[in-house]
Amino acid sequence: PLVGNSSLPPLEVLFCVLAFAGLPYLLLSAGSTLVQSWLASASDEGGASCGVYRLYAVSNLGSLLGLLVYPFVLEPFVPLSAQWYGFAAGLALYALTVAGLRPPLAGPRPQACGPRPPPFRLLWFFLPGLSAFLLNATVAHLFVDVTPMPLVWVALLAAFLLSYVAGFSRAGESRRGAWCGAALLALAGAAVANGVWGTGSFYPNAAAGAAAVFFVGVVAHGWLYAERPAAAGLTRFYLAVAAGGAVGGLLAAGVAPWVFKEVTEYPLVLLASAVL
Repeated sequence: PLVGNSSLPPLEVLFCVLAFAGLPYLLLSAGSTLVQSWLASASDEGGASCGVYRLYAVSNLGSLLGLLVYPFVLEPFVPLSAQWYGFAAGLALYALTVAGLRPPLAGPRPQACGPRPPPFRLLWFFLPGLSAFLLNATVAHLFVDVTPMPLVWVALLAAFLLSYVAGFSRAGESRRGAWCGAALLALAGAAVANGVWGTGSFYPNAAAGAAAVFFVGVVAHGWLYAERPAAAGLTRFYLAVAAGGAVGGLLAAGVAPWVFKEVTEYPLVLLASAVL
């Protein structure tokens, strides 16, 4: 009765996702932060504990691998029932592996990650929220204003995940000037593609949108990586990142369609990204 009979299809989809995939996804995501926290606590040297933040790039690289493998390798050739059994077995193996890891004993408190001013915690929430909003607004623009092409969301999500991989690295942190320049060019290209071609051509809009998602994401996530706290604040940091991404996605996918009659959020987020 809750699904298929209401006047709010987005909420129905959200309910189904939370009911059938939300708990396993939450456990997997929380496990990544838990293991990083254990590794940070196990570091005897204060500065060494900061290296665990780079594991977030490895985590997103794994997500990218799963994103590409599933639609092109598993989904076409493996029955759905076998996929469910395989996922259940993998989840059980993962749970046993994490349970077998021995939490480190209490030791010296990790110190700050080098000489850096106190973190501006609002950025932990705002930066991932903006990048998630940009991703969802770009998908909406391409599917509503241009042409709904199959698997385009895979390319855009891949660009988004790659931006986290590049951002949570030394290149993302230290070469922000070059990334900002590339992001401004991508945003200008997206604006030109939307204004000149409009709904008439899919490929210029798709290429410009994917470039904007990637380069703006690298700027935002590189800035986020530069503002990482001492290891003692690792869990709060990732909680803020997750909350910001969730709110950004919900605003773009759930609130914007109710507020705007057209995909107005796309040019607005391009402007906001340029200001950033």
